[in-house]
Amino acid sequence: MKNNGARETKFSTANLRLLYPAPLNEESLYSVLTKWSVLISEYGIAINSNKDTEEGLAEMIELSSVLKQKSKEFFIQSIVGKIAVQDKLELTSIAQSIITRLLDQIFIIEQKQTDEKESIKIISEHIKEVFEFIKEYFSSYFDYTQKVPSYLLLHFKESLKSNAESLKKLAVNNGIEMEEIGVIISEIIEHTITERTSINTYRQINYYKDLFHQFLSGDGTLTCSFIRDTLYKFNYNSESFILNEYERLNKASSQLHSIKEKIALLSYELKKVNQFFSTSKNALLQYLPSVKEQVGNWIIEEIRFLEKGTLPIEYANTLSEPDHKIHTSLSVAKLAVIIRLLVVDKTIINRTIAPMLRIVTKTFSTLQKDDISIGSLETKYHAPDKATINAVKDMLFKWINILGRL
Repeated sequence: MKNNGARETKFSTANLRLLYPAPLNEESLYSVLTKWSVLISEYGIAINSNKDTEEGLAEMIELSSVLKQKSKEFFIQSIVGKIAVQDKLELTSIAQSIITRLLDQIFIIEQKQTDEKESIKIISEHIKEVFEFIKEYFSSYFDYTQKVPSYLLLHFKESLKSNAESLKKLAVNNGIEMEEIGVIISEIIEHTITERTSINTYRQINYYKDLFHQFLSGDGTLTCSFIRDTLYKFNYNSESFILNEYERLNKASSQLHSIKEKIALLSYELKKVNQFFSTSKNALLQYLPSVKEQVGNWIIEEIRFLEKGTLPIEYANTLSEPDHKIHTSLSVAKLAVIIRLLVVDKTIINRTIAPMLRIVTKTFSTLQKDDISIGSLETKYHAPDKATINAVKDMLFKWINILGRL
């Protein structure tokens, strides 16, 4: 099962003992949190079976209040009793993971209820108080790679969606969607507004929140250079941005005639890459090398290759061959609608749209253009006009007739 960036805390006898400040037969942080889990389960059963008497619910609330206080006390005792920092980190991570599961238990019950019950709200607030207590007073040990509790995740996702919509308007107002870098902005927006987004950890949410703040904190202007600087600063090391940079540098280099000019350009770009300011802890994908490292290494290899000054005979011969594309009599607008049809019908099943559209621009030519602008194709893909839709309908009817003659 895919992890989506959230770190799983593995429970074993060895690391669960970190939660015990006392012998196993005495009360401990783990036993208190276990009682809370049982209490929530019993509450859910009582609600579903209509056995939730006022007296029974009052007892549950009273017990929850006691467990809240004991959880704080036992956590403090446990963490103070640890000397090694690693033990403190593991203790906090395990407690955090268990409390997150308790909050998710509560959230599921709340979502199923047709009418809001004060009792479950009070129990929920008790657990949230312990969770926030650990996060606020022991933040240096808090595990930001873990999944965010569902009740908080809902709020965070709404906030990110709102920021994404604002960035989308800003990009349109500044004509960014027509630029090559506009594909990356569209990718960021798409990734944060989709219902099936994999953004679910504190680190991921904080990353996107800070990234959006950087984009939206200006005076309403958004330029390609500012976007690129920001993506380097925040180490947006996605495959699409890395490829976007390779293509930009390749395109700039190919417009120059002499090897000396190409090397000078690439050397200047390498200098810029190395001098880009980037925050050390930020990265979209923690397990991949940084943007600076990947692009920098690519430029170095290009310079070395050019300095040698020769090409293999087989490769040199291919350079004289014409560019191979599928030539069509379609307009960009019609091609965009047909691709959209294939995606909606799930004939094309690429996970992300932007990289797929980039492949289309490289593979197809239209009646008017040999080289399709990615910005133009993307705009017409997401916002097709009625005239084009009607024209494609006519094409489909024509295809049905052709099918009958095959």
